[in-house]
Amino acid sequence: MSAKLSLFLALVSLAAAASASEPFQSATMDQVEKWITAKDAVVYDVNHDEDYEKNHLPGARFVTGKTWTQTLPEAKGTRLVFYCSNPK
Repeated sequence: MSAKLSLFLALVSLAAAASASEPFQSATMDQVEKWITAKDAVVYDVNHDEDYEKNHLPGARFVTGKTWTQTLPEAKGTRLVFYCSNPK
């Protein structure tokens, strides 16, 4: 994993994980890496296309406007991970 990507994931994981009753939560870089390795999540990159082309997580699906819903997995319980380099 590149240093730039590691820094990005560290920044997005600063917030504490939400409780299990909350539908959304932050994840640590280690958690996301384990999910990717175990194929236990579908990962979406919501960066600009240039950023995606330069540096994206292995297997990440590029989000383009409203078309991302066409790439949703059939299994309703699948973990979805969305990330971008914008800290806002």
